[in-house]
Amino acid sequence: MKILDSDSAEKTTAAATTTVDALMKNKTLGEDAGNTLKANLRSNSLVGLDAKEAQTSIATTLSDSLAKVPAAAKQATATAVKTVTNDALAASFSAPTDVACSISPLTYQETNQTFGLAIAKNYVAYQVVARNLNGDKEFQLHNVELAVDTDPCGTKEQFDAGRDKLLVRAMAIRNQSTDPRNFTIRVLEGITTIAGAAVGFGSADFARGLAVFSALIPAGKAIFPDYTVDQLNRISDLTFSSSGQTRTVVPKNGVAMFVTFIPSKPLEQSWWVEQATQVPGGGPTTQACTTAQGAHPTNKKPWGPGNPKPVAYKEWGPDALLEFRRHSFVVVAGVHTTGDDALVPAIDSLDCQNGAKVLDLGGDAAKSAAPASVTCNLKGKNLEQVVSLELQNARDATDTVGATAPVTVKQGDSTSATAVFKGDDLRALNGTTYNVKWIDSQKLSKATEQIIKVQPYPVITSIDKNQLQLPVTAAGALTIKGTHLKMMDEGQKPVSEVDLTSADAKTVIALKVDSTNDSNTEVSLSLPYTATTFTGKAAGAYTVSVLIDGKAVKGASDATFTLLPAPK
Repeated sequence: MKILDSDSAEKTTAAATTTVDALMKNKTLGEDAGNTLKANLRSNSLVGLDAKEAQTSIATTLSDSLAKVPAAAKQATATAVKTVTNDALAASFSAPTDVACSISPLTYQETNQTFGLAIAKNYVAYQVVARNLNGDKEFQLHNVELAVDTDPCGTKEQFDAGRDKLLVRAMAIRNQSTDPRNFTIRVLEGITTIAGAAVGFGSADFARGLAVFSALIPAGKAIFPDYTVDQLNRISDLTFSSSGQTRTVVPKNGVAMFVTFIPSKPLEQSWWVEQATQVPGGGPTTQACTTAQGAHPTNKKPWGPGNPKPVAYKEWGPDALLEFRRHSFVVVAGVHTTGDDALVPAIDSLDCQNGAKVLDLGGDAAKSAAPASVTCNLKGKNLEQVVSLELQNARDATDTVGATAPVTVKQGDSTSATAVFKGDDLRALNGTTYNVKWIDSQKLSKATEQIIKVQPYPVITSIDKNQLQLPVTAAGALTIKGTHLKMMDEGQKPVSEVDLTSADAKTVIALKVDSTNDSNTEVSLSLPYTATTFTGKAAGAYTVSVLIDGKAVKGASDATFTLLPAPK
């Protein structure tokens, strides 16, 4: 909803204070009370409020400022200020460019034949055509309001909601029994029933006469058919309702026609009835309004009844109907909506690390230089609903190790976002190919068509026997633990060798991985050795390095190994 800017707020406040000045001038409002009210109106900022909020704020100011004013003056002031501020607020808001509507009042005869006699007697029916020029969203109607300006002096009538079809239909059902045709048929059927019970007490002529009389009822039904069922169906199908069970929706770039009703009784003394170009008394409207305006501080004195005797809508002449149409107005209220399917997030592309979908999380770089985080750029729609991304092993559904990244949408653009994964989370993944899922604020998730291929490097975190005492006299095996030690997915080569290097780099102990050992996994490798493996090797601390296909992977180990000297 549009809100008031400083200019619109100033104009609204100025209209209110000008009216208060007029009320003070004609002694409707006392000077002290008027000055207090003006000061409070000026201090009450309307900037940033919508129309409804502004009306509420002004009403509160009036109530607080006029608490000690006599009731008559309070009522007159409140009415006058409300009128001018509502006009000012209406001028501050422009109608949407993608919604339009038009109306056409139905004549009495049209309403009678379409919806029934009871409806025609009590209501004026309007055909309303609502257009939705928005090609992306539907328009759901919340309300339809009508106004008929019955004052020739220019007072604008307020808009009132048209009668809901549930009320109109209820009246039609209630009056179905009093419809002249139905009432007559039921009277005749009642007479026939009673007379039939007495046929045994009458003469033969009575019986023959009753038979003829009874035959007239079916003939009457055929000559004068009952249209009430069809009329009730038309009310259900054509009449507007704001009920949640019967919403009226205008499709994208589409149109919807419906009918709404207003009571006809308040219009039966309108000034144009029988005198479509003159006000009561026969004089021109301009002359009569000039006299009326001088006596009222707002120059908008409501006009009295146009005709002393009410004239039913059924009896209005062509001139009156034409003038009535000219003074009828309608507004529709609603909201543009999008179907639930159109609100579902969609990720069309996912680019990580300068556009590459393959994440190199180490390779030959030193472990300290491996990225602490990896940022991925997302493109799609409705990304503001995505809270995070989650990676799921594409080749092993039982793998519970994944990675999650929070999603941040670019301000004002729901088609672009970023997701930041922690480098350690990605390096801890067991696989190399991962499906991408999005998760929303309701914890709902959905798989996308995006795939991330991870190229982590093997990392050794520990050795089960991190020290041996020289001399080593028996064969055995060291077990190293870490991540991505086999690397057999999509042609990745596994760790083939682990080297133990002395601090002076002069001694290197090569331990070959036993590729036939079933205990080797992504997180554990067995390194067999013999008694001669450590023969002639110096005691001391050794660093652990990993080799793949004979090439060392830098910084792939945090583990250390120690050869203890032989006991003396």
